[in-house]
Amino acid sequence: MELNGARILIDPVLKNGGPLFLVPRFEPSVISKKELPYIDIVLITHDHYDHLEADTIRYLADKARHFIVPLGVDSRIISWGVPKDKITALGWGEDAELFGVKFKAREAVHYSMRWTNDRDKTLWVSYVIEGAGLRLFWSGDSGYGKHFGRIGDEFGEFDVAFLELDASNPGWPNTHMFGNEAVRASMDLKAKRIVPIHWGVFNLGANAWNENIIKAANEAKQLGVRLDVPKQGERYDLNYQTQVWWEE
Repeated sequence: MELNGARILIDPVLKNGGPLFLVPRFEPSVISKKELPYIDIVLITHDHYDHLEADTIRYLADKARHFIVPLGVDSRIISWGVPKDKITALGWGEDAELFGVKFKAREAVHYSMRWTNDRDKTLWVSYVIEGAGLRLFWSGDSGYGKHFGRIGDEFGEFDVAFLELDASNPGWPNTHMFGNEAVRASMDLKAKRIVPIHWGVFNLGANAWNENIIKAANEAKQLGVRLDVPKQGERYDLNYQTQVWWEE
């Protein structure tokens, strides 16, 4: 994300989404870590393997200017070589401003864990990101819940809501959203448009890769919500015009 002159890299995972190749990609990453441009801020939502990749963080430790992470994740990335003075750790309701961009950590319905003995030892967050006259919402991972309405009431309106809609196994109601729930969340947030994230990349759930984007597109059409769906690696800005490429 490029905002107000700052380049922000969010939850970079360029290999697989789990340890020991347990969560493979549907297709290779469109970029390697050595091809990444200069990064001002690395923004992390939580510590799951499909959001926090040790190899990429170690590579960026001496290259990115700063890291913003949830509480507890700071200790983890310090152990991977990120200097303590380059890290800002935020809890729900806490804010930070760096390089002309405001980051506000807010609620999410999820959990954290990288192994069997550390469940919920670190926090998971969503972010409100403000800069260049825009207010953006980045959901991280979250099940559908009343927190979207609370965040919408707090901030009034969002120019874009980047909302996750995979993986959505029926037994995971408090972990991820189905496509139709993401559209409802955007309405709770009072967002002008949705950009779906966290879908079609990792073979994580029991659903087909395009099941939830189809559900989201149908729900958005019925409710009159604007849905922008760039392809993986495609440049996106507010003039973007979506093509229904996922049905081809």
